[in-house]
Amino acid sequence: MAPLPEDPPSLISEDDRDTAVRRLQDAYTEGHISHEEMDERLDRVLTAATHSELVSALASLPAEKAGTTSTIAAVSGRI
Repeated sequence: MAPLPEDPPSLISEDDRDTAVRRLQDAYTEGHISHEEMDERLDRVLTAATHSELVSALASLPAEKAGTTSTIAAVSGRI
């Protein structure tokens, strides 16, 4: 029996990358990582192509705060 083909790595979107950058910035401002560590991890996040690379760059960070979302406000029905 032939082995099943492996799934290709899951590629990340710009939203995924932006979220990862925000998590690193939050971890730095909250004192969880040093400036040097943030720089190293930012480099890994900004060059990541797959979800596994992002997960690796975010390893050991505190979990995201529940209910953290980004909101765009509409004024006069326009965004």
